[in-house]
Amino acid sequence: MKFLVRWLFRLLVLALLLALALVLLKDLLLEEYLETRFRRATGLELEIGRLEAALFAPVLRAENVRLYNPPEFGGAPWLVAQEVHLEYDRAALGRGDLHLRLLRLHLAELVVVEDGRGGQNLRALAARWPADTSGEPAWLRFAGVDTLNLTVERVRRVNLRTPERNLTLDPALRGQVWQGLRTSADLRRVLAELAARPALQTVLAPPPPPAATPPAPRPGGPRR
Repeated sequence: MKFLVRWLFRLLVLALLLALALVLLKDLLLEEYLETRFRRATGLELEIGRLEAALFAPVLRAENVRLYNPPEFGGAPWLVAQEVHLEYDRAALGRGDLHLRLLRLHLAELVVVEDGRGGQNLRALAARWPADTSGEPAWLRFAGVDTLNLTVERVRRVNLRTPERNLTLDPALRGQVWQGLRTSADLRRVLAELAARPALQTVLAPPPPPAATPPAPRPGGPRR
């Protein structure tokens, strides 16, 4: 009996230590899971500087979040978020529905990259996003955002071949609030409003077509 009690006690202590380790490492484990899942879903690199998930509340907060361009657009970050704070509907998430009660985004920088051949990173990224027939990500259904709070500190344009086109602008977006975004169409309407702002219009303007290469001279020089 003493032998059994001793081993049960050891198992209990081991279980408590394991539970403590999971509590202490939950943020790191969740961070790695999100980065891996995002990479598999989009093919893009995601880096989360710090992630905090509340134990007893449906709240998730991330700091220093970076999304990286694919190699053809230089591989540098195209979006740097100082803070991503979201409060989600736990029951809806269990059904595969992403319903956010609050989404607060503080973007330090948004970078539009032109490859110098007429291509632009945001258009290329939108084209490669995995979607089902409804136009929403196939691995999670969008179920609305009750309140969206957005801050964007600066937007930049970088041309990989023509540095003269590089510029940095302040979009004048500080704590802009939208409410009742129920569908993907509502979200697209907000994105259209943002794209219509003068600073973003300037940065998002399609790059000029590449200059035509003059024909090579014929061998033997010009005819007389």
